[in-house]
This record gives sequence, C-alpha cells and structure tokens, in this order.
Amino acid sequence: MNELQNLQEILALMQEQEKMLALVEMLQNENEALEQKHQECEKELEETRVKLTRSMALNEKLNSENRKLMQQISSWNSLQK
Repeated sequence: MNELQNLQEILALMQEQEKMLALVEMLQNENEALEQKHQECEKELEETRVKLTRSMALNEKLNSENRKLMQQISSWNSLQK
C-alpha cells in the first residue's frame, strides 16, 4: 500500500511538473511576443524622433524666414511714411 501511495504521489508530482513546464513555455512565448513588440515600439520611436528632428529644423528655418520678411515689411513701411 505504501508503494502505491508513493507512486501516486510521484504521478501527481509529474503531472504538476508537466503543468509547470506548459506554463513556462507559455510565458516564454508571451515574453518573445512582448520583446518583439518592444523592438517594434523602439523602431517606431526612433522614426518619430527623426521626423521630429527634421520638423524642428524646418520650423526653425521657417521662423528665420518669417523674421526676415517681418524686417523687410517693417523697412518698407518706414520708407512709405
């Protein structure tokens, strides 16, 4: 009887081990998916940074041109008075 009980306990432990292995596999798959998503987000973030940098440079050029135009308008207005 004692051997039967030991075998049942071993069987129960093996079943628990199988469940744990399945859980570990599921977690590994989820981790891989999250890592892939993280890499995609990093790539998208870098692309956004590049676009923002370009946009800021263009905005600065536009501001500079606007300042020049405002100076010219101011000069023309003072000449007309």
